[in-house]
Amino acid sequence: MSRSLLVLTFATLSLLLCGCPPKGPKVTPAKAREKTPVEVMEVKNGLLERRGNYFGVVNPRADITISAELPGVVVELPVDQGATVEASTTLLRLDSRQYEIALAQAEQNLEAAKLSHERMAQNLEIEKKRLEASLSQAEGGVEAAQANLRLVENGARPEEKKQIKAAQDASRANFKNAEAQYLRVKQLFEAGASTKQQFDAAEAAFKATDAELRRATLAWELVEKGAREENRSASKAALRQAEAMRDAAKAAMDTLELRKSEVANAAVQSKLAELALDGAKLALSKTTLTPRIEEGAKAVVAKRFVDLGETVGVGTPLFNLLLMDRPKAVFYLPGKEMGQLKEGSGVDLRCTGEDKPRAAKVTRMALNSNPQNSTFDVEVELDNRDGKLRAGQICEAFPIIESYRLPLVPDSAVTETEGGKLVMVEVSGTAREQRVVVAAVQNAVAAIKEGLKPGDRVITEGSRLVNDGDQVTVSKIQKGLDSYLQGDPESPWEEKK
Repeated sequence: MSRSLLVLTFATLSLLLCGCPPKGPKVTPAKAREKTPVEVMEVKNGLLERRGNYFGVVNPRADITISAELPGVVVELPVDQGATVEASTTLLRLDSRQYEIALAQAEQNLEAAKLSHERMAQNLEIEKKRLEASLSQAEGGVEAAQANLRLVENGARPEEKKQIKAAQDASRANFKNAEAQYLRVKQLFEAGASTKQQFDAAEAAFKATDAELRRATLAWELVEKGAREENRSASKAALRQAEAMRDAAKAAMDTLELRKSEVANAAVQSKLAELALDGAKLALSKTTLTPRIEEGAKAVVAKRFVDLGETVGVGTPLFNLLLMDRPKAVFYLPGKEMGQLKEGSGVDLRCTGEDKPRAAKVTRMALNSNPQNSTFDVEVELDNRDGKLRAGQICEAFPIIESYRLPLVPDSAVTETEGGKLVMVEVSGTAREQRVVVAAVQNAVAAIKEGLKPGDRVITEGSRLVNDGDQVTVSKIQKGLDSYLQGDPESPWEEKK
């Protein structure tokens, strides 16, 4: 039975019970045949999104407490609570004079350590060359003494005589050169224009060439005059002396290892001085305090714990900064709705004190539910480029739980009856009841899963004044839901668009 017929029957029964005749004009057949004016909407397919409604609190992306890393007196304090700062913003300056002095001293220490290392390395190289030359000469002296002894004992052949004479001449030339060099370096050393190492090297070379010349001269005299018994003894003694000089030269070469370790230690001291300089530079840089945040990020000074002129120590809290460029909010979703969201999903939310919704993005979804209420934590990241959000602000989220692309009609056009849901449609000037299956309702809009198709004309105004089969006249036609809702500033559907 239709609603209009029920109303009429109830009114008639009431009049009969009270014994009063019905008031008003009688309905004549002509009146009954009049057409009822209605407004209709041509059905179109559209997208309906069913959204959840959850609350969360805005939290900063990072909560940073900055403490002093070295002691000092605050001499500059250019920012206060509530200021917005960047990575390059100066928060505070400490008195830097003692750290500047320490830096200058570290620079001098490094220069001295480098110079000491360089000098020791150069002296080692000079000493190495001198000892190598002495060893080479000593080994040559042993060979010459051995050859001389053979000559004394066996005599010399003509070609050996020529070689011995040439060796004597070469030794004499080397001796003269070494003597001249020695005398020159000696004069410079006595005048303070030469180092002790250079003088020792020249003296050693002079003595070595002198010994070599003596051996070469003795060898030639032996060859020229012939050997006597005393010559044999002298040659053996000369060989022993040459071998002793060779052994001494080898022993001196062994001392180079100790000198090398000293040079290596000087290199370590130079490196330590370099590290100390880096430390002094770092300490000086820390007298100027800047936020340790990435380039491009902005932070809000939530707290300032120090005042100008105050003395701070290591570990003294100075500032509390909140990174609010991309703040977070956590919402709690029922398990049945978790499958509709994923990391990266977009979420609309409205925060207290704001008129328009704000965009957010899901950044984390809990793997385990909360044991108290079986909900899941969903963290979203908010867009706060305008800098209006504050920590602790409450936001209401509207995540998309389901979406449908179906014929859409105003929810007010759907009537609930004992037999199910229906709408009134206009077909060639006649009102007809149409059973429908509603998939979802959101913001006063119903998505029709079954019963309607694009092009059907649903009665939106006057549907409750007509029954199935009544004649109607169409006073207004709306082209789809957008046209129907157009001009209604309070419509949540219009706001969503």
